[in-house]
Amino acid sequence: MGAVLRWIFSLLIAAGSVLFALANRQTVPVAWSPLHDPYAVPVFGIALGALLFGFVLGGTMVWLNAGPLRRDRRHLRKTVKALEKELAEARPALPVRTIETRTDDS
Repeated sequence: MGAVLRWIFSLLIAAGSVLFALANRQTVPVAWSPLHDPYAVPVFGIALGALLFGFVLGGTMVWLNAGPLRRDRRHLRKTVKALEKELAEARPALPVRTIETRTDDS
């Protein structure tokens, strides 16, 4: 169900972006520096570029903030592997009781 909602949401965002781009095709001058001539950029390019920049910046911040969690997870995974190895080595040393079964053949 979550994947279906994700696809529907993505399609709505894509359709909205296309409609926004079609409705705002006029160009506006954008000057990056007072020493250079301004560039003619479509309005939708500025708006969608700002959204893309914010999306990438937000994703980068989330990834950086999750760094300690990833480090802890790696450490815990190594600890679990070491403990599983220790347990596997200790199992053969444990005494094993055999239980004799009776058969009703006699």
